[in-house]
Amino acid sequence: MYFEGRELTNSAIPVKAEELVLGEFYYHVTFFGSGLLIPNMDTLVYVGKDVIPHEPGLFYFQDAESYANGLRIDSEDNKEGIILSRFDENSLNGIFDFDRALESLMRCSLLRQKQKKKDG
Repeated sequence: MYFEGRELTNSAIPVKAEELVLGEFYYHVTFFGSGLLIPNMDTLVYVGKDVIPHEPGLFYFQDAESYANGLRIDSEDNKEGIILSRFDENSLNGIFDFDRALESLMRCSLLRQKQKKKDG
């Protein structure tokens, strides 16, 4: 198996608000720890903007597991078990499509290797 090589940018390229597609899977990637070299990733499904009327300007994402199990926020059925995440336009900087999430993890991997060599 071969994974095609690619040139990585120096910084992550998150999805833009206008690129979001209802029902598509996205990845919330954050980093923590010394040097921000420990990744954390959640798989989310975009379910819409302004889903809750009294909270305008927010983008809503549902946890992938409940979505895959057929639970929907716009359904009259039991919504128990759905986890919603919300982001304003300025906080979408950690939301990526699959390829961009993968690139952010590859970038992290390269930085971790560099840090390992430095630490000796």
